[in-house]
Amino acid sequence: MKLSENFSLAEFTRTGRDLENVPNAAQINAMMELCDNVLELVREHFRKPIIITSGFRSAAVNRAVGGSQTSQHSLGEAADFHIVGVANSDIWQFIVNNCCFDQCIAEKLDKKNGAKGWIHLSYKPRGNRHQELSYVNGKYLKGLVFEK
Repeated sequence: MKLSENFSLAEFTRTGRDLENVPNAAQINAMMELCDNVLELVREHFRKPIIITSGFRSAAVNRAVGGSQTSQHSLGEAADFHIVGVANSDIWQFIVNNCCFDQCIAEKLDKKNGAKGWIHLSYKPRGNRHQELSYVNGKYLKGLVFEK
């Protein structure tokens, strides 16, 4: 099933765990909104495929990976990703400057190695907070911050 022009349900539900990871209709709709409203814009801008490393997470998958009990992944509203050959800091900058989103988090980015880390991106149909954050050394910080 396609969620949008360039994204499939299979890539959003892939997991390395031997656990059921099947979204309901509301969660699928949330993934479609995320794709249509943000991820397609990112893909169009960089003209390269986006590699989803963590999309939808069932409650069992979310527990197994140590996700937050309030994780937007479990609602279908979030994805962790990177783009091969593009610095994650460049992806983060594009999103915060050009897109509507709930959270854009640069996770574990290293200034010396743009490929290290990933982007966590969430989108809600209503009430997006436009939170621009970095996750560094176990803490959430405002803005783009690199690990040392």
